Amino acid sequence: MAIVREKFPVSSTVLRGGIYDRLGREMALSVQAPSAYLITKKSKDPKTIIGALSRLPWINVRSIRKAFAWDKGFVWIKRRLDPSQKDCLERLNFKDINFVMEPERFYPNAEIASQIIGFVGTDGRGLEGLEFYFNELLDAYTNKFPREFTTSCLDPYCFYDRKECNLFLTTDLVIQYFAETALRKTCEEVNAQHGLLIIMDTYTGEIYAIANWPGYNPNHFADYPNDYWRNRCITDIYEPGSIFKLFWAAALLEENIVEIDDLFYCEQGSMKVAGKRIRDHKKFGWLSVKQILEKSSNIGAIKCAQKLGEEKFYQYIKNFGFGERTGIDFPGEARGILRPPENWSGLSLASLAIGQEISVTPIQMITAFSALVNGGRLMQPFIRREVHNVKGEILYKGVPVIKSKIISAQTSHQIKKILRSVVSRGTGVKADVPGYWIGGKTGTAQMVDKSTGEYSHEDFLASFVGFFPDFSARFAMLVMVSKPRVACWGGEVAAPIFSEVAKRVIRYLRISPMEKDMIKQRNQLTITATL
Repeated sequence: MAIVREKFPVSSTVLRGGIYDRLGREMALSVQAPSAYLITKKSKDPKTIIGALSRLPWINVRSIRKAFAWDKGFVWIKRRLDPSQKDCLERLNFKDINFVMEPERFYPNAEIASQIIGFVGTDGRGLEGLEFYFNELLDAYTNKFPREFTTSCLDPYCFYDRKECNLFLTTDLVIQYFAETALRKTCEEVNAQHGLLIIMDTYTGEIYAIANWPGYNPNHFADYPNDYWRNRCITDIYEPGSIFKLFWAAALLEENIVEIDDLFYCEQGSMKVAGKRIRDHKKFGWLSVKQILEKSSNIGAIKCAQKLGEEKFYQYIKNFGFGERTGIDFPGEARGILRPPENWSGLSLASLAIGQEISVTPIQMITAFSALVNGGRLMQPFIRREVHNVKGEILYKGVPVIKSKIISAQTSHQIKKILRSVVSRGTGVKADVPGYWIGGKTGTAQMVDKSTGEYSHEDFLASFVGFFPDFSARFAMLVMVSKPRVACWGGEVAAPIFSEVAKRVIRYLRISPMEKDMIKQRNQLTITATL
């Protein structure tokens, strides 16, 4: 006869650490919930028990039958019951049914920030998002950390002597809500495939919001397609389109090859490059560098990039962090795709000038854009702000990390002036916020049809990247909407989302409008501070 070793569940008194936003608002926490189990070896009337349990649709009776048939000795009836389910089992009045308290993960904000937080499995271990990335930190049962500790440590597991750790994020839950609601509203209106939005502090690298649509409720994650769990801002790559034009502009200005008022002839909207005809969305003649970006002329962009040359353009693209992971503290970050010049074709320089033949992640894009407007510093993006022990003592505090200096403060100043003109009189007018100094760039990228490998004439990525609330450019925001069906232009689809969210953030943070003389003074202070 086989010896059955009985395993009785043990109640846990130590809960998984909580996740909170930058102001201490709860985003994920653990509570005690009852779980029901049977000791099958001691049961005298299994048929009656199985018959009664089979009338409850939320119980997997098959596993209970197997436990009796195979003499397992122990079987879970249902783990982490809600109050009504516990009441149902108690009313059955079977002595063989027992209860034990187990920790249950609860997400009080439902869908808000779901792709940031992720979720845990039945065993309480993180499976997605920050729950997965910081599992060893949050899980009170895995206390395997080195004893050395420094506040500047970038290793997510650099803590010691703990039973529970609470994770505080750079995310602001209110700003996250603004981002998600505005994104959802527009994506539904234009019948988009999906959308995303990121807000970053350009000077510190702190991520204030990462929004993805469609979302899911991590309390019931199994009810949603796996595709909804993914944080596309980190894991997915896109051809950026016209928002990428900013980087050859910065390189040309930094190298003193052109000035913003230098003129280029845009061939009345059509030119050949390496035997391929390239067209503009309008017939442009002579345009300055500033106007090329304002009007988003493809031919003007190509001529500017040709002035820069392949080697210099490639080096600046690399310097801005494309083709490499940013190192954000989040799982699944993609590298993007950037081929070296030796693998380019005769068309590659022209394609890169308009944001094709390169694939970037949204987190790469907003990090690089932040360097354009913060004085030229490429910051390390991060989402883990602090870690506290159960006593509230700070074990870790995130600090801004400057990875490199790419462009001068003067070049950054010129880029911001160009970005302002794009919003004040160019393709990005719908991103403006009256009374504030908003700048940005629109993008409308053709997406590749996977079935043919060619650029689609129906599927587009509408985007807008910009800064707010004034010339100091404290915040950067990136909006991307994939495959909108009602409209396709970045200035029509993504720019209004930027404006809506920026308005609400400005009101929430109580940022006052700036008068013209104050703007002029702030501009000069910004230049001086960043030189």
